[in-house]
Amino acid sequence: MNKLFMKRKSRGFSMIEVLIAVVVLGFGLMALAALQTSIIRSSAETKAQTVALQLAKDKIEDLRAFQTLAGYQAITSGNDTATESAVSYTRAWTVTRFGYQASTGAFAAIATLTGATPAADASGVAFTANNEYKRVAVTVSWTDANGNTQNIGIEDAIGAVSPGDGAKIVLNNTASSEPRYPRVLINDPSLTEGVIPIAVGNGTETAATNPKPEIAGNNNNQHVVETRFDVLTYAGLNNNTAQVQSRVETVVVGCTCNESNKDTADTSYRPTYWNGFRYAAPTAASYTPKSGAATIANNAPPQSQYCNTCCRDHHDPSGVTGPKFDPRRTTHTHYKIVNGTLVAAGANDDYVEACRLIRVDGIFRVAADMNNDYFNLLATRNDGSAAAYAPTATATTNYQNIVLDYLGARIVNQGSPSAYNTLLTASAVQALEATRSINDPDSISIQRTNDFKWLHSRGLFIDYLEPEALDKITNAKSACNTAVTTLQSCVLKYVPFTSINLSELTNWTPTSGTQLVVTNADFANSVGQTDPVRGKVVPGSNPTNNSNQTAYSSIFSSNSGVALLSYTIDTDETTLNDSQVFAIGGGSPPATGGTYQVNVTNYTFGASASTYPSFTANPSVVCNYSAGGNPYNCTTSTLGATTLNITSYNYEGAKIAYTATGGSSGISCSKTTGNNTTTITNIGLSIPASSIANARRTCRNFAVSSVSSGTIGAVTNSAKGSESTAISLTTADAAVINIGMTAEASTNASLLSCTYSGNYNSNDTIPDNKVTLTWSNPCQ
Repeated sequence: MNKLFMKRKSRGFSMIEVLIAVVVLGFGLMALAALQTSIIRSSAETKAQTVALQLAKDKIEDLRAFQTLAGYQAITSGNDTATESAVSYTRAWTVTRFGYQASTGAFAAIATLTGATPAADASGVAFTANNEYKRVAVTVSWTDANGNTQNIGIEDAIGAVSPGDGAKIVLNNTASSEPRYPRVLINDPSLTEGVIPIAVGNGTETAATNPKPEIAGNNNNQHVVETRFDVLTYAGLNNNTAQVQSRVETVVVGCTCNESNKDTADTSYRPTYWNGFRYAAPTAASYTPKSGAATIANNAPPQSQYCNTCCRDHHDPSGVTGPKFDPRRTTHTHYKIVNGTLVAAGANDDYVEACRLIRVDGIFRVAADMNNDYFNLLATRNDGSAAAYAPTATATTNYQNIVLDYLGARIVNQGSPSAYNTLLTASAVQALEATRSINDPDSISIQRTNDFKWLHSRGLFIDYLEPEALDKITNAKSACNTAVTTLQSCVLKYVPFTSINLSELTNWTPTSGTQLVVTNADFANSVGQTDPVRGKVVPGSNPTNNSNQTAYSSIFSSNSGVALLSYTIDTDETTLNDSQVFAIGGGSPPATGGTYQVNVTNYTFGASASTYPSFTANPSVVCNYSAGGNPYNCTTSTLGATTLNITSYNYEGAKIAYTATGGSSGISCSKTTGNNTTTITNIGLSIPASSIANARRTCRNFAVSSVSSGTIGAVTNSAKGSESTAISLTTADAAVINIGMTAEASTNASLLSCTYSGNYNSNDTIPDNKVTLTWSNPCQ
């Protein structure tokens, strides 16, 4: 019995044990679910608190950024709203004003918030003029996930002295005091490969982090791409660390919008723009959302979370005043893509859009459009190291200098503020490039096998300068003591510019071929790669030895380029280009084949590929020509001697008008009506240009007269379009074959028939436009 009992017990759990386990597991899962929900809610609340705090801080900084005493005197209480990540925030600020009363030796409240300092308070105690400050208390409130109202608040004092004058006080102070601001230390940005800082004077530098598209979402294998980078201004480099003075967080997105999907309850905003000190908080649009706003298109592919803001705000309606999103455009037309072409979008059409957004007041706001003022390639190390893709030390120095040269010529040393927004001419840029050797080297050597080189592209972006910024730069020039500092140091800190590494955003070609291949990868498939996914040059499938080949780069000039779009969003955006020559050399051709070039000289190429010579050979050969004809790059299946046939070098040329001689055409024209045929002779016919389609055809005839390596053989189908000449080559390995041609007399087509339309008698003269001539093809 004991053995039987033990055997049954070992077979499994009893029902009561299972039920107990299920109950215990259920309680555990319920606790875990509650914990997860609590974590998610806590995370969302923490994010909301962070945004609210940033909103409060940025409002105080915005109020503190006045430039004149009148600006300070205008500071008063107010409120506004903002939305971030689907959370609506209400921000209110309360201003309390205090003035100094010498008779009591203390500050007392001033009842009026704006205007000049009053003479005295209600009891008659005098205030000292302009010796006052304002206390600002900012409260930001929002509704949390539970429906409860949350709020956060901060306060600070704002003195009557402007920030600019405050800086002068510090400069004149013999004590060790300095303006109060948070100290943020960062690693030296120049230690990051591809980042090139630009010195703006007095130990201050500015640099942009490397922009790289980020995959912000994925839906049905359609990727949401956002291009992000920060523009940092910093000083005090010490032990590879620096103190940040400002940080401009930037994201650039491409969107698909539709104005018929307006949210009339949402408020549109004008652009954030550089006001001479900072990117100003945007103002609410004076036009209603019905006439200015839009939302993302219903049927669009997955889009960035910032596209709602982009579609809503990025409009410059007719008659709008103040800063614009695209101040260089006369009209702000939206476009759709139809068969790869931009077409003005209708009222209910989806249209393409691209926006730059900058974090202002804690929220990303749509900024004035970017403009790539200067685009170029820099020499990279190409030394096989882990950072071979980074610019050389010489190229970095040359680039830093040419940026300062460019800014100097356009703004710093420019005497007319009206010209600050005018790009330098191509000839002026070329002169700067020559001085700084920015286009060195002329060519880069690359081996035919097992080799690679890197390319690096950069863009210099300068914001459009609104009147406030123009005035600040002009005033900075006037106040600059050039005996103490340089004009560049006085001016550049007020110029909103940045130099960006565009290597990951540039479109590179060729992406396939026999000579060179440049990587132009899709970031969605390369998110884990540490090296650049674009701009790496490798030999093609069968490169030609001792030849020069060119790699090309291009990018759109504004937001579309940085957003990595395959199209521009408007007709005003241009395409910027640069190129690099590579000298192919060394190595052996593949064992299974050889390559050579063919140049056809003393030959008139026609207007299309059908009027170029073609080649066949035994063994087989493939010869590909470039636009315009030469050179032909030929690849054979085996090495050694080959027979090359050049063919189809005769072709139909331009048509010529038939003109009668001696007042007689010598042509009979016939018209058949029913069973009757009317023939008119000696009509004195001449064919005008308007009837050139009916004119006589000609055949351009050529003959092979010389070959640099080989023997000229038999000619077949002479004087026809299919004429061919056999050439026995002595070598087909890494050679350049020059084939000389001689032009022979052209042959003219003969008349096959002449017919006319209309009613004429045999002695009538038929107008030219009633006559149709049919000519033979002289090249057949």
